[in-house]
Amino acid sequence: MRTWLPPAEITAALALGAILLIGALWLLLRQQVFVDHTGNVVDIKISVLGHIRARSWVVAPFAIGAFLVGLPLWKGYEKPQTLPVSGRISFADGRSASGIIVGVLPTSSHATLTIADGSYRLNIPRGALGETYQAVVHVSNSNPPEFVLGVVKFDADSRGAFDYTFTRRNR
Repeated sequence: MRTWLPPAEITAALALGAILLIGALWLLLRQQVFVDHTGNVVDIKISVLGHIRARSWVVAPFAIGAFLVGLPLWKGYEKPQTLPVSGRISFADGRSASGIIVGVLPTSSHATLTIADGSYRLNIPRGALGETYQAVVHVSNSNPPEFVLGVVKFDADSRGAFDYTFTRRNR
């Protein structure tokens, strides 16, 4: 799965954010009464820690630390981008192409069945830049079972297609 930042940058952001959060919380927990530039006492309410008085500059490292910790964690749970793949499987002799299993590799468990006209549609996770995808077609109700492996071709709009026509089998 591709993430929006390389793992080293995510780790650095999490570490720096944790350091800022811990430092800001330590300053807040010292429980000293601080005043801002106008002489007013600054009050901060944190639901877990209660009512705390602190100097206003302590809020900045706390907010930056929360952002640096929260954003990578939030982005990590985003749904990965997907690519649509569709096509049509048919038989040269006119047999019905309904119920044929079509899958896409290298992703796992992304398979579907063709409908009555032999068409199919599925969404697969987007892989690394330049990664190729193979379509696997399996006709299980034939004797012997027929199996095809082919390349999924993508257009400029990142829509994939794989069409195949089964011809007469060699016996």
